[in-house]
Amino acid sequence: MSVVTIKSKCNLDTGSWTVDKTLLSHVSNEIGIGFENNSGTTVVFTNFSFYYKITDNADNSIIVEKSYPPTGIKYVESDGSFIVMEMLDLIPNHTYTLNLSATNNSKTYTETVTLNVPYPPKPFSSWTWSESERNYIAPVAYPNERGYLWEWDETNRKWVKRSGEMMRGLFMQKLHALSLDSSTTALSKAEDMLTNSKYTTDARIVFEYSTVFVRSEEKFNVWANEVGLTSAQLDTIFA
Repeated sequence: MSVVTIKSKCNLDTGSWTVDKTLLSHVSNEIGIGFENNSGTTVVFTNFSFYYKITDNADNSIIVEKSYPPTGIKYVESDGSFIVMEMLDLIPNHTYTLNLSATNNSKTYTETVTLNVPYPPKPFSSWTWSESERNYIAPVAYPNERGYLWEWDETNRKWVKRSGEMMRGLFMQKLHALSLDSSTTALSKAEDMLTNSKYTTDARIVFEYSTVFVRSEEKFNVWANEVGLTSAQLDTIFA
């Protein structure tokens, strides 16, 4: 369920706009535009229309500009919080100008608001913000050695492999490379057990559906025991 992060309301009795932007987010933003009166009852419109525009202050580019109602539509009344709710593509650390305008019964009410989109939390002090990626990046590129999971070591400022964890594709290659006897690999035995329904439910789910194999997980070890893999063989696989 989406959350309206820019709540824009115009009181058609006073002609004043209120814009609550406290929920403005670095992740996703949605604008809501609604109308109210002093009595808190259903708002009745007379020759009513409204408009909003958002401009990026960095280069004055228009992010969105829309007028309502759409052609062929007439707004008569409203008792909801917002008439319009729309997702916005706003960039962290950018400042935008929001222009709002509503006309009712030949009277026009306008408002201009500044939107300062925050940075996301910085994961590590050594990482820097990338405008093109819209995210923080490490001072060392993410390793291209596929099949392993990596985590950032801030003390030494480098990527390190997560011990005892492996992506499915590489794990299957390791099973295929591990010979149990002259005619059987660990992979062929594991697949034979799956084909012939020799697994318990937990072991079957681990082998058939896991995208990451984690040696320390209990259900992984249930599977390994049913296949008959020894601790030394698991050492070879996860080395």
